Amino acid sequence: MPVQKQKDAVAFIDKYVLTTPMWLYDAGIFEKTGENFMGVIMERQGGLVNSLLDTYRMSRMLISESVSNKPVYTLREYLTDLDHAALRELYTAKPIDMYRRNLQKIYIDKLIFTAFPNSAGLRQDNAPAGPPSPTTMEILPVKYSDISSILQAQLKDQLQLLKKALPLVADKASREHIEDMIARINNAFKQKN
Repeated sequence: MPVQKQKDAVAFIDKYVLTTPMWLYDAGIFEKTGENFMGVIMERQGGLVNSLLDTYRMSRMLISESVSNKPVYTLREYLTDLDHAALRELYTAKPIDMYRRNLQKIYIDKLIFTAFPNSAGLRQDNAPAGPPSPTTMEILPVKYSDISSILQAQLKDQLQLLKKALPLVADKASREHIEDMIARINNAFKQKN
């Protein structure tokens, strides 16, 4: 698949799912169903994040990168695009609303749990699962492939981004959220050793 088409797909996902789809909110419907909008959004975004960061998908990208004689959408480029979508406010120093804070925690946790397979002390992945993924098999073992190295490097980049954004954020909830994400990433690297 052409690189630009893949990048356009990530941009579409960012625009219509990772950016909180408030256009779906209808108080009348939620009052009648007893569902809560935040829970529904967390479940759907969590399922999407699990699918986007699925080890099968990342394995396929690495394999494609290693054998293709045409330009490919590399795993590093893909993760950078996902970071800009999921962590957008950290690049702009804008307040992070509750929906986006939830998404960012799900995203960071999924990266951590995938980057550090079988690390003792890390809590189990409790991110909302959403619909089941059709790709639950793993082509390349994360622990022994470049996937873990690339994800750990991505987490180190995110740690620097979080530290840089922290003094620029004025609202208390966003600051606490950023401090929490810094602690999660630091804890993951400590537990690794």
